[in-house]
Amino acid sequence: MTVILVLHVLLVLTFTVRILLRDDLSPPGRLAWFIVLNVLPYLGSGTYFLFGEIDIGNRAKKRHDEIFAEIRAKAAHLMGESCNSEKLIKRIYRPAFQYAGSINGFHPQGGNTAELMADGDATLTRMLADIDAATDHVHVLYYIWLTDHTGTAVADT
Repeated sequence: MTVILVLHVLLVLTFTVRILLRDDLSPPGRLAWFIVLNVLPYLGSGTYFLFGEIDIGNRAKKRHDEIFAEIRAKAAHLMGESCNSEKLIKRIYRPAFQYAGSINGFHPQGGNTAELMADGDATLTRMLADIDAATDHVHVLYYIWLTDHTGTAVADT
């Protein structure tokens, strides 16, 4: 009986110390794990062992911040300023541009125009015409490139 009690105390203390020593847990997270471990020590220990050390969100956020810091360092002159939307964008469209700028960090800059096309066919026709009219070079960025009608038409141009 004494061995079981010692193992019980050792188990709870080990996980409690681990939770207290982690620097990536918020205080509410620490408290939640501490309560789970003390109310359900064996189930809580197993749950913490399986899920408590997973740090996907914080690691991803840290990497995201590193990448955006690098982008800002290299492309600050291209990113514009959030106050530019006041001067460049019609009032009705400003919220959309401000939202996009808050996500990707790129704000409107002068010297550019945009036009909303009626559908995908009109967009493709205009894009191909603009590529054909280019005199120096064209930068094309696609998230997914397929060998369908659109992809082959752009590639052939």
